[in-house]
Amino acid sequence: MPLPTEFVDALSETVPPDQIIFEPTAVKKRSRDYYWFSPKLEEDLSEKSADAVYQVRDTPTLREVVGLAFRHEVPLHLRGGATGNFGQAVPLCGGLLIDFSSFDKIVSFEGDEIWAQAGTRCRTIEDAAREKGFEMPCYPSTWAKATIAGFAIGGSGGIGGMKHGLLQHNQMIRELSILTIEAEPKEMNLKGDAATDLIHSFGSVALVTAVKVKLAPKDSWEQAVVCAEDFHALFSFAKELALDRSIPLRTMCFLEDPLPSYCQPIRKHLPDDQHALLLEVSTAGWPSLKDRIEKNGYTVPLHIPHQEPRRSPMLSDFVQGHSLLWAMKADKRLASVSVFLSIENWAAELDRIREQLDASSFIQADFHRTDTELFMQSSILFPYKGQSHLEASLQTLREMGILRFNSHDPFIGSKLNPDRLKAKLDMKAKLDPHGLLSPGRFGAMT
Repeated sequence: MPLPTEFVDALSETVPPDQIIFEPTAVKKRSRDYYWFSPKLEEDLSEKSADAVYQVRDTPTLREVVGLAFRHEVPLHLRGGATGNFGQAVPLCGGLLIDFSSFDKIVSFEGDEIWAQAGTRCRTIEDAAREKGFEMPCYPSTWAKATIAGFAIGGSGGIGGMKHGLLQHNQMIRELSILTIEAEPKEMNLKGDAATDLIHSFGSVALVTAVKVKLAPKDSWEQAVVCAEDFHALFSFAKELALDRSIPLRTMCFLEDPLPSYCQPIRKHLPDDQHALLLEVSTAGWPSLKDRIEKNGYTVPLHIPHQEPRRSPMLSDFVQGHSLLWAMKADKRLASVSVFLSIENWAAELDRIREQLDASSFIQADFHRTDTELFMQSSILFPYKGQSHLEASLQTLREMGILRFNSHDPFIGSKLNPDRLKAKLDMKAKLDPHGLLSPGRFGAMT
């Protein structure tokens, strides 16, 4: 359904011409995220798009635009870098897409806290923090393009997960500035649990305009790739490192062969037909870790000493969702499913997964730990054999109790437990009473 003529006229009077896009091809391009990671979503969402794009430059104009949309009942869709989403940033209906990627200033830096506009890239924050002796406790593998608001409300974990845990654990997101969706939008600040409740809401609950990030003391980080031919031996070694809290790790990711061969920028350094463990370890802890690696008979084909400012290659470009990106660029037949593997029973669970899904399936596993807990966020990659096989695979993982979430639909309900889902719906009813933010995101696609 096209935008109401009265809304388009009012929008054109309110917003400077260089901040609004109506051209369909350009609008459709900005309405995309990485939905093509899923063959199913590529079929379901290929024709979905907003009707226009508003590129935010200032809060007063944004407030006017939101008020206009409310009065004309125009759906609103929020976009940052859209780097780590699997359809959650694609509009499920027409409407106005609000692009925050140029709303990207650091507002203040006091003590160990940074206030940044919603579209500020995570790399900008990390670089500014390191200049003053701090670092982000957690940032996504897509940190060069990912925006802080997009990460805060759409992310889960990232680089730093081995030291600080996931976003919902590490209290990195201290405060969020938001606008209510009503005729006269109000500015509000959410703190504590209210801010945490917006994690995994994908822009469907509140319109975030700024984020306060709590930083951690800066450390120096060595990067290393550990390789071996024996899958079970190297995975067991990874588990031992994760359990040993005397090893100061920032990130650790296991890539089963053939995943390392897909990582083209570092491919020339890696041996053929071997599995890889990608690590960031503090400079102080590197000598003892290197000794342990050598005593186990593993090789370190790539070691990148700490450097400031940091520059490519960065091993963070090959972990988490980035590892899936490299794989699917290399082999478009692949699909992936997200699972929580058990630390204790991972071998048996993997055997059953291969038996039920596909004997040629392979794994990517990111390790995370808090003060009291160690866990893995993993993805299983396997040849896509159609939607019926995919649905059967998802059901198998549900029955095993290890399905992390269904990345093959764009809906929030399949990614949250009932309590967290209810909390988000309750918050949405207060902040977006007419349901104009990302309509359809909580239910079946129309």
